[in-house]
Amino acid sequence: MFKSVLVAIDLPEFFTGFSPLLACLPELKTWGIQRVILMHSAHATLNKGPCSAMEEFCLAELEKHANNLRKSDISVETVVRCSTDPGRDILLVASEVHADLILIGSRSQNLLSDIFLGSVARSVIRNTTLPVLLEWLEPSPNGMPDVSRTTCPNKLRKVLLATDFSRHANTAERLAAKLAGKSSRIDCLHVMTASQREAIPAWPVMAKAALGSIADGLRKNHVESIEILEEGIPSEAIPKEAMANGYSMIILGKHGQNWFKDMIIGSTAQHVCETSKLPVLMVP
Repeated sequence: MFKSVLVAIDLPEFFTGFSPLLACLPELKTWGIQRVILMHSAHATLNKGPCSAMEEFCLAELEKHANNLRKSDISVETVVRCSTDPGRDILLVASEVHADLILIGSRSQNLLSDIFLGSVARSVIRNTTLPVLLEWLEPSPNGMPDVSRTTCPNKLRKVLLATDFSRHANTAERLAAKLAGKSSRIDCLHVMTASQREAIPAWPVMAKAALGSIADGLRKNHVESIEILEEGIPSEAIPKEAMANGYSMIILGKHGQNWFKDMIIGSTAQHVCETSKLPVLMVP
């Protein structure tokens, strides 16, 4: 499943003694992660000396974080790139190092311009073919990560798998099955819309049967699982269900059923990332 993870470190975390992304990395060993690549993309305004100096400085700082992680018996590599397009560089490095998971903070460092999903995170999700784990970062008003949040929750404690039964959701369902042996509970949620119920009166029965099949498959992997069928707007109902019932992470597919309308990232998926305040594992 996941062996190598590329961790994209944003500027506010990079120059602080506490980084939520880095502090909670040892937990990923329970996912089977054996190799971590820490990456920072230094913003380049000139392709000359100043950028090179910044790259060298950032690499030295990143190595300090890497050494702390190595004390937890984690294999860590560091990469710094000088770039005007951090999202593109993250994907290039992920390909170069053969990462099979990207971990990135979901919040923007600038509360005024990108109040929800950060522009770099958005770019990565839109263009990657790899699973992306979005870690919710709650910055303080000055844009820095909240140092008071030092607790690292177990993301696999109680997982919510959201599915629309599309072919895009199948990949997320298969990944959830692979995580079943490492999680204690993975519940299956489908949110049907009023238009679905109107167009196909048997949809509730069909959806319950499909949810039951997915949950049965998870239970065969010795994980607790229940089926949850709701009616409403999926982009609103998924985060509401997750936050109201103490879920630790959401898994969902990158594309929705309306692929032509939402060609890059489904509107449901993007809204969930922006509003859930929980880690989201986005599966292409």
